[in-house]
Amino acid sequence: MTVKSSDQMLEGKGCQIILVGTTHAPNDRVVIAGIDGSKNSWNALGWACAEATRTASSVVAVLVTPERSLDTELEELDPDASNDAPIQDRVDGVEALRSKAQQFALKLGVRLRFTHVCGDTVNELLRITDSHQANLIVVGKPTVGIHGIAGSLGRRLITDRDVPVIVVEH
Repeated sequence: MTVKSSDQMLEGKGCQIILVGTTHAPNDRVVIAGIDGSKNSWNALGWACAEATRTASSVVAVLVTPERSLDTELEELDPDASNDAPIQDRVDGVEALRSKAQQFALKLGVRLRFTHVCGDTVNELLRITDSHQANLIVVGKPTVGIHGIAGSLGRRLITDRDVPVIVVEH
């Protein structure tokens, strides 16, 4: 998959990949912020924007949709039905999150790029961190109990990466 411009939608494996915002210069410092709309992820975005202001960095806000849940939802749709509401609702939700994140960063004077991808959250955050040669990853502490079994997002990121990881709770 190639990206031709900084503002576009790409199709892939039942997921639209949305890249929106200004690109950064190759020697720019970049902070990756994992967001999902939860209170902790908004706090993480706030922390990332504050750090970006302090260090003259840009922020890449990353929303990762689990691929399995998307595929399952698409398979459950009746192929003969003409109701695209569930898909449109998801697109509208992503667009609302993108818009809110960009407005938030704009108020703080921070350059923000929004990316929506499908897949495993840790793998996608690390892939995007590598592709942007980011200096820091900031995520919110998960609020779902299942993470205690599989390992928290922050712990998995720290285990798999040399880039500093900040996990924000409040």
